[in-house]
Amino acid sequence: MLAAYAGRNDGAYCRDLGALGLGMVTIGGLSVDDVAKSQTKKMIERGRSEFFVHNHEDYIREQVAIARESEALVAVNIRSATVGGYLDAAAVIAEAGGIVEIDAHCRQDEMTSIGAGQALLYDFSKLQEILWQIKNELGVTTVLKFRGNIVPELAIANAVEGCCDVLHVDAMLKGKDAPDFSVFREIPDDLFLIGNNSVRDTASAQAILEYCDAFSFARIADDHDAVREIVSGV
Repeated sequence: MLAAYAGRNDGAYCRDLGALGLGMVTIGGLSVDDVAKSQTKKMIERGRSEFFVHNHEDYIREQVAIARESEALVAVNIRSATVGGYLDAAAVIAEAGGIVEIDAHCRQDEMTSIGAGQALLYDFSKLQEILWQIKNELGVTTVLKFRGNIVPELAIANAVEGCCDVLHVDAMLKGKDAPDFSVFREIPDDLFLIGNNSVRDTASAQAILEYCDAFSFARIADDHDAVREIVSGV
């Protein structure tokens, strides 16, 4: 799986990676309400590479259609200050034939200060409301992306049981160079689990597959030869 990489993963980028044999690609992250868009603008002004889209609904439709030109499934990673922002964007993603990935991963102050990104891990009631409404009203596949070693992984898994199809977990360990794959052991076996962190070759991908159903990567995506080697290796 190609993980979201803000400012880079548009439809064409995802299509080209999907054509290399990936199972799923991710557009985004995209801010999908006015408050989150305003915060994204601040992030860009301080030098981060981010997507700033005025009409995110048309953008989602266009970019998902482009990405689906490959055989890979297409997810869209979204962040919002409001529950309504998530639901409205999810409806567009579902209509376009995509998968909804809720971003509980971003740790930039501009996002966490408005209750988006990693802040969702500290507000289970809001997280549940977002996922339940998307699942019940739209019936679309839902993915929750978050970092490990922030909030107990089992608590997160329990909180989203029945309203989230896939957990996408970054096996980070703050202050350490190596990932901490022990976070994967906390996830119940009945949840589809995508593992993320430091995938750069077949060996590192296989290491994650010892614990997870799938693995994701982002930073190596510009190196198509490396991606082809991983795909063929697993």
